[in-house]
Amino acid sequence: RDRDRGDRDRGGRGDRDRFGDRSRDRGRDRESRPRKEIIIARDGREPELNIYIDNKFNYWNLPTKARVLLISNVPQAICQPDLLYNLFSFYGDVERVKVLRNKNNCSLVEFSTATFACIARDHLDQACIRDEKLVVTFSRFDRVRMPEEIGLPGDVNTKDFSGPEYQKFRRYWSEELKKNNMRKIIIPTSTVHISGVQNGKSPNDVRRLFETFGLDVVDCVGVEVKSKKKKDGVVQPLPPTTPKMFCYVQFATVDDGLVGLSQFGNSAGMRISFAKDNLESLKKNCIEKKLPLIIGDQIPV
Repeated sequence: RDRDRGDRDRGGRGDRDRFGDRSRDRGRDRESRPRKEIIIARDGREPELNIYIDNKFNYWNLPTKARVLLISNVPQAICQPDLLYNLFSFYGDVERVKVLRNKNNCSLVEFSTATFACIARDHLDQACIRDEKLVVTFSRFDRVRMPEEIGLPGDVNTKDFSGPEYQKFRRYWSEELKKNNMRKIIIPTSTVHISGVQNGKSPNDVRRLFETFGLDVVDCVGVEVKSKKKKDGVVQPLPPTTPKMFCYVQFATVDDGLVGLSQFGNSAGMRISFAKDNLESLKKNCIEKKLPLIIGDQIPV
């Protein structure tokens, strides 16, 4: 009796050995059971969610309402809603911008999500522009209110960028755009990439555009855009209005790069992004990839 009790304590039975008779019996039972059928997607079932998540920006414990940043020490060179929008929209889709009435060197920037606000804070806090060091922190407000919402007359210090007319400027409004643009997010540099250059313009035209605002441009080079693209294996010509080149611009300082993106980030169809490498490395890469370079007053045809 004690032996039987000991067998039961060890998981066995008195009439079975301790080397797993029961396990083998359970194995045979599982083999005899019919296998579960694989569920086949049926008509009307919702497709799998297409959500892009970059692990670098997968912040934990970030409040969803933390969408507004307070920016202090904003230099007058960029202290306008449009210019702040150009700069901060590189790091996330911006909804509203407000320059404070009583402190014209401080502003509020509202993003579409708290994640974009956190990305912008991490990359622009302590950035130096015109001898002023930006201080970027989360605001205690969860949204930027327009003057009309609080019973004040409209002014030029507050602007709403959430309308459909700004859809073309949003870099992250779809999952596909997020995949393409979030990998380009870096801290500000002195080299910028410019797409959407108008046809008929040369690299020197682009250079002069920045120099008219007192920015020190070291060099500017264009890269010819391929005139044809493949779609489903078929070579198709691009529309005639498609830009024929993009440009790399090397500024003398990161300061000038920040001001340049603020001034022209979404101007005349141009899209400006910070580039990780300097211009010499970029030109070398283009030559290795056999991409035609456009220099000086040359105009792509």
